[in-house]
Amino acid sequence: MDLKAFNTAQEIIACKNPMVSHWVIAVDIGFSGVKGMSPNKRFCFPSYVKQIESNLMSVDEEDIYYRDEEGLYMIGTKAQDLVRADDTNDTGSTFDRNRYFTKEFIILARTAVAIGLMSNEVREGGPQIKPFIQTGLPAAYLKADAPKIKSAFTAQGVYEVKIGTGRWIRFENNLRNSDVSVMSQPAGTLNSILFNDEGERRDEAKELMAENIIIADIGFGTFDPYGIINRKKVLEESINNLGMKRVLETAAEYIFKDYQMDIRIPQMRKYMKDGYFKVVDIRQMTSKKIPLDGYIEKACKEVATQAAKKLYEMAEYFTDYDVLVVTGGTGAAWIQYFRETLSGLEDLKIIPGNDGNELPIYYANARGYYMSAYRRLRKERTGKSE
Repeated sequence: MDLKAFNTAQEIIACKNPMVSHWVIAVDIGFSGVKGMSPNKRFCFPSYVKQIESNLMSVDEEDIYYRDEEGLYMIGTKAQDLVRADDTNDTGSTFDRNRYFTKEFIILARTAVAIGLMSNEVREGGPQIKPFIQTGLPAAYLKADAPKIKSAFTAQGVYEVKIGTGRWIRFENNLRNSDVSVMSQPAGTLNSILFNDEGERRDEAKELMAENIIIADIGFGTFDPYGIINRKKVLEESINNLGMKRVLETAAEYIFKDYQMDIRIPQMRKYMKDGYFKVVDIRQMTSKKIPLDGYIEKACKEVATQAAKKLYEMAEYFTDYDVLVVTGGTGAAWIQYFRETLSGLEDLKIIPGNDGNELPIYYANARGYYMSAYRRLRKERTGKSE
């Protein structure tokens, strides 16, 4: 098993996305990574924030730094690399549903907006173009948590962001509640598979919307089923114990049985990047590297199969569904197990969340957020909806 497929990418890629009146920034902040799109780029980075001293700054082109009156912070991959063997930070507020009020979450939100606003060779932004933020939440939490995530994006303040060897760029956050819209995460994927890169309906969209669709949005912390029958929402749940976090916990249990070594989630995520973990015999003064892929593959198949069976029950055996869309950051790794587990359902079509476009599946929700906001703003300005 290629563990690199599970690692959250850190990338900022220039590309041209449809634009109308506002500078739309779509932001999908997951427990594992932050994904985003704006009129001139798409971007992704791990959901890690680490406060550092200024003398620890490096000069790698992909590094992301944030600073405000409270200090200097490293964001993303390099912050993840700073995790120590005794680090337990990820067992607390990082995976808490109410993390929106934490300093770390606000930094992630601000950094995403800053990256989205930056000009490049594709398009130049500027204060003359009003920003509009489109984000999302698990469907089951949308009503209760929308005001909370809006408060993170609208937290007033001045901050600076620096990418690689570039200069520090200053931002003053003046976003208001009306500048931020929140939709359900699975609806993001639904919008993504319906529209092409120009924001127009795909030829297949009419056929898709005529079918009954269930979306399995599988992230790091949650598994969110979202069902639509006869164009009406009939199922929206959020299950906290079925996702990549559960895979890592299960793999850690297997490792403990073999080596009596307790590996926590932040360490496990770092070891996945390395491809191995290190076992140290303190008495014998020896150490050896143990490949991690076998443990992850075993745990992944176990948890993914459980999730597929759980969905089978929740969807009432897919009796009324024609299409299953597997999406989310973990969806790319799990879709094969869903196909294996549900292979006996010959009339159920299983497609990935990036169906109809060339982007990696982990961008599915963010891409759908962007297309949804773009089309809504276009309709407000021109009256054109199709």
